[in-house]
Parts: sequence; C-alpha cells; structure tokens
Amino acid sequence: TNGPLVDESLQTSLPGVFAAGNVLHVHDLVDYVSEEAAAAGAHAARYILQGAAAAEEALPVRAAGGVRYTVPTAVHPARLDGALTLRLRVDNVYRNKALAVYAGQTCIWRRKRPVLAPGEMETIVLKGPALDKLPGCGGLTVIFRSAGLYPEGVTYAILLMNAASWLLERFTPTRLFGAPQRKGGLR
Repeated sequence: TNGPLVDESLQTSLPGVFAAGNVLHVHDLVDYVSEEAAAAGAHAARYILQGAAAAEEALPVRAAGGVRYTVPTAVHPARLDGALTLRLRVDNVYRNKALAVYAGQTCIWRRKRPVLAPGEMETIVLKGPALDKLPGCGGLTVIFRSAGLYPEGVTYAILLMNAASWLLERFTPTRLFGAPQRKGGLR
C-alpha cells in the first residue's frame, strides 16, 4: 500500500492521527471501508477521551512470500480488545494455497484458500489463544504456503519415505513376530 503505516487502532505514526478506508489501501467492498472507518472513529474517540496510550514497543507485521502488504503494519499486544483484524492483498493469482500467520517461528493461524488474487482483499481475524502468543514473539509474518493436510516439512518427509520405500523393503527383510531369526545376516 502507498498509504500511511498504521497500528492495530489505525493510528498513524503521528499521535492522534487515524486513517481508514481508501486512504490506507484500495478496498474492493464498501462494507470494508465502513467497518474500518467505524473502528478508526472508535479508536479516535477513545484517544480524545483517555489520551494517548502508554508507550510500548510495537511488534512489526511483515508481509512475505507473495503477500504484498498488510494493514496494520504494527501491533501493540497490550492494546488489543480481544481480536486483531489483518487485511492484505497478494501480488499474483495463486491456486490451492494456505494463508498463514506466524508469531515469531510459531504458526498461530492458517486457512486454505482455493484462489488468492490481487483484486480481492483478504481478511484475517485473530482471537483468543492466537493473541496470547503475541507478547515477546518479536513480530508477526503473514505468508502463504502450499495447501495440504500436513505442515510443509511433514509433507516432504512423507514423499521422501514413499519414494524410498523400495530401498527399505530391499535392505530390511520382513520378519514375523516370534519367528526364529536366520543366521548369516541379510538376504
């Protein structure tokens, strides 16, 4: 996005200045603009009534691996009201991928998507246990992965084991449980 960088309350780097809607990024539905504007208005009203929140370090929200940008770009975990909404767009058309959010090295959210396209804004809402992992994680990363039933490393391990199964059968003969062992080793 070429708009201002905002935190979870849609506040810019200028204290007391909030941004929403197409000022931040182009929305594909007016419903998202209205939702974002209502949230920015509520946070601005809270800022006026209660003043600036206590200073604390923000966690960066990084877009990686085909995710073009995220809104917000920073999160203050102590200021969250039970949910964190992330909006993003991808840089190309992708099929059969899964969007994932990592807190440090830990995947805290993952959803399969049959199609991801630059013209469609994606929305991720993190709640409950996912938010508990934010303090001290060092930052959030939004990325997409190949969609599958298992994490990527497990999928590759299964493929390798299937490819090498003939070797296992050749060099490790099958023995019946309780049967006497043959002398002379393999073969």
